[in-house]
Order: sequence, then structure tokens, then C-alpha cells
Amino acid sequence: MHKTREVEHSWDWILMGFMIVVSVGVCWATYKVPQRALFAMTVVMMTGLTAYIFYAIKATRGLTYEAGREGITINYGYKKLFIPYKDISSIEIKERPGLTRLAGNEWPGSYSGYFSVRGEKKLALVYATAMKSIIRIDTPRLSYFISPQDNRRFIEKVSQYWTSSQSSSELVEMKPGPHIWQTGSGILLLALNLMAVGVVVAYIYHLSQTMVQIPLHYNLHGEIDRYGSPSELYLVLIGTAIILPVIIVIGDMLSRRGVPIRDATRLLWIPLLTTVFMGVVVLGMV
Repeated sequence: MHKTREVEHSWDWILMGFMIVVSVGVCWATYKVPQRALFAMTVVMMTGLTAYIFYAIKATRGLTYEAGREGITINYGYKKLFIPYKDISSIEIKERPGLTRLAGNEWPGSYSGYFSVRGEKKLALVYATAMKSIIRIDTPRLSYFISPQDNRRFIEKVSQYWTSSQSSSELVEMKPGPHIWQTGSGILLLALNLMAVGVVVAYIYHLSQTMVQIPLHYNLHGEIDRYGSPSELYLVLIGTAIILPVIIVIGDMLSRRGVPIRDATRLLWIPLLTTVFMGVVVLGMV
């Protein structure tokens, strides 16, 4: 069992403390608003975000790597990723990997998820506590980046079971994966996103046709301090209008470059939940 490098600064717990303060503040401010549905949705959202960050911190703190007889296992929280030796084409130490996050976590001492590699089409799956002098493991579909405490010792352990000559002659270039709209889960989530946007737009249109003015803002005491036209509520969909196309592009790129379709399509939950939350906000305005 090979542990990761120690995190020099507790940036993760600083982030956790900041997230708790923000969550409590947002929930307290929303509690003053008369609409209970909006308050409940806010509590659920902020609790979920805080719980996710806590899980990411604990998973990174317990991150380990195993070099077994059949392959390499990455242990991250509830996940166990197995990389068979027969799929590995090369293992090397990269001083500056040139990674850019696409989906996952990235803060000092905690890096996990899918990243792009500068100048390459192949994507990387990263589970590490550092971004310098880390190990790169290449397979036909993905590259893996890990940060054991002792890089050379880890490679020596792997070399007991694997050599580059074992698989390099057998590896072939993998075909692109399907577009996310060519899969069942992708079609379902895309349809749900469009339906959610359609329902919110239809409701705002109904309000604009039946009401002249509605409450549009509350102060910290829960009192209405501004009225306006219902048409202004279309602005709440700006977030979805920006996030949805970006997520579709990123999710499709992940799918086409070898990422499991469930990981690529689950990103579509982000704009969907954003739209649902904004829908609750609109309902709370009336």
C-alpha cells in the first residue's frame, strides 16, 4: 500500500470552514424570506455542497495506491479504480504535467477528476495531492496521474510485475466514444434540462400576461423592497443559458475521448438542478 504525499498546508480544512460559514449565512438570509419552499431548497443545496466538499477532503486524506500482481489500484473514498498491467503502455515521472481541470476538484492538496493534458487529445484521470513531480500512467483510452510519497519506490514495485515490452506491441488506438446525445442517459438528461427550462419560461410568460407587477426583491428582514414587471424573471435563466451549453460541450468531449458515459452525462445534473432552483425562486416571488 502506497500513501500519497503529505499535504503541507491544510487548505482543504480552510475551504471546509469557509463553506460552512457561507452555507450558514445563505440559509440564515433565506430563512428571513416568507417563502418556505425557497428556504428548504436553499438548505438542501447548501447542505449537499458542504457534504460533497467534506467527502472530497476525506477521500483525498485517505487516498492510497496499490501495486498488485495484476495491476494498479487507486483507492479514493468509495471508489476503487483498477488499471490492469496489460493496458499500460508507459509509466513515467512528470515534473510539470500541464493539466487543466475539466470536471472534478482542484484546490491545494486535493486534485481529483478529469483533466486535459496540454498539447494532447487524450484526457487524464487524476487522483493526487500534488501537481509537480507526479507519476503518469498511460493506457490507450486515458492517462492516469498519481502522487505517491516515493515515486521511484512505487515504480520499482510496479516493475516487479510490469515491463513496457509486455503490452506496447498489443495496444491499438481506441475509437472515439459516442456523443452524449447518442446514449440513453444523455438523451434523458438533455430532455429533462429542456423540459425544466420550458416549464420555467412558460410560467414566467404566464405571469407576464396576467400580472403587471410582482415582488422582485426582499431585504434581510424578509420585507419586500422592490416591485417590477414579471418579464424581469427571465433573467434568472441566465445561469442555465450559460452553464447548459458549456456542460454539453465538456460532457460530449469527455465521452468522445474515452470517459465512461455515466461520468460524462452526470455533469448534466448541474444545469438541471440550477434550473430547478431558479424555478423555485420564481415561484417564491409570487
